[in-house]
Amino acid sequence: MNHNTNFLQNMNGPLDYPLTNDYMFRALMQSSNDTLRHLICSLSGRQAK
Repeated sequence: MNHNTNFLQNMNGPLDYPLTNDYMFRALMQSSNDTLRHLICSLSGRQAK
């Protein structure tokens, strides 16, 4: 696990940037499986485990 992943795991709350930039969206989603899983659950109306 690298430093960026550890940093992302401790974050919560609203994002400071809108993720409308494709590069930023891909960088965030590729670096954190939990973030991607929570996004998918949020969009599908399911609870994340």
